[in-house]
Amino acid sequence: MSKIEITCPTVEVVVGDETFTIKPFGVGQLPTVALHLAAIAEKWFAGMTLPILLAKGGEDVLQVMAIAIGKPRAWFDSLYDLDKAVEILSAVIQLNQETITKKLVPAVQAILPTLLPATQVPAEA
Repeated sequence: MSKIEITCPTVEVVVGDETFTIKPFGVGQLPTVALHLAAIAEKWFAGMTLPILLAKGGEDVLQVMAIAIGKPRAWFDSLYDLDKAVEILSAVIQLNQETITKKLVPAVQAILPTLLPATQVPAEA
């Protein structure tokens, strides 16, 4: 039996003496990531400015970043290099934006009506 090798794009970020290979989220990570992204989106679409979004949604952003690099959320408490945090966040967005916006969201929107009674399906914006 032959093996099929699946490759995906990655971005390496070096922080101190650690190198993190950031890649698109795996299927098993998506439920947790989606939960945090939904919380961020809710705040964003409520019209919050970026400073307020960071104050009220920053924990969700840090959780998503922690999942991406395989570190506990608390790891960021001792990261003092803001440029590296931005580099990690940029890589996470770059590698996952298309999957989430062009694949996951439309797929969920397509199956949602079949899973919920018509009265519970949220109206499209």
